[in-house]
Amino acid sequence: GSEAASTYDCGDESVCPAQAMYLVPHTKPVSRAPKQFVDFQNDVTAAGIELANREGFESIEHVKRYTAMGFGTDQGKTGNINGMAIT
Repeated sequence: GSEAASTYDCGDESVCPAQAMYLVPHTKPVSRAPKQFVDFQNDVTAAGIELANREGFESIEHVKRYTAMGFGTDQGKTGNINGMAIT
């Protein structure tokens, strides 16, 4: 038979607007937290990007060369935006 669809009250939609999340918060420092991959082709992680920043690489071009982010066959089309946001 046919069943009526249930509706749920989701509350006020303006309570919390959607935001981009590039780095998942963790109780441990990024270097000790579970791996958070940014560029899957070169195994670049958020910890690697943070290390590049600690080493003094502030320009995204220097971070990309330090971590090899965006050097894969996709030329950075899948991971560079996330990497730039973390930098």
